[in-house]
Amino acid sequence: MAWTLRWTGPALEDIQAIATHIERDSPYYASQVALELFDAAQAIPDFPHRGRMVPEYQRADLRELLVGAYRLIYWLQEPALVVLAVMHTSRDLPAAFRDRLPEP
Repeated sequence: MAWTLRWTGPALEDIQAIATHIERDSPYYASQVALELFDAAQAIPDFPHRGRMVPEYQRADLRELLVGAYRLIYWLQEPALVVLAVMHTSRDLPAAFRDRLPEP
């Protein structure tokens, strides 16, 4: 099956916010982190189950890739892989992700 990758608006806003935050100290590093996150997401359709199940939810359809200090959270919704969020690993995921969690 050929999977397609889709981004939600909030996930793209997450990357913008991350880059804006990093850019205060290093515009170069901000663009590098953003590129690394986009590159990681682009590889997901080749191996959709490569990400681990999100530990807080233990759902087979909700997975994450760890990219540096960030969690790239995506949903397996055949035939699409939907990037739902990109969050720093130090954030309280259930509190920050509550409004983005898809129904099982």
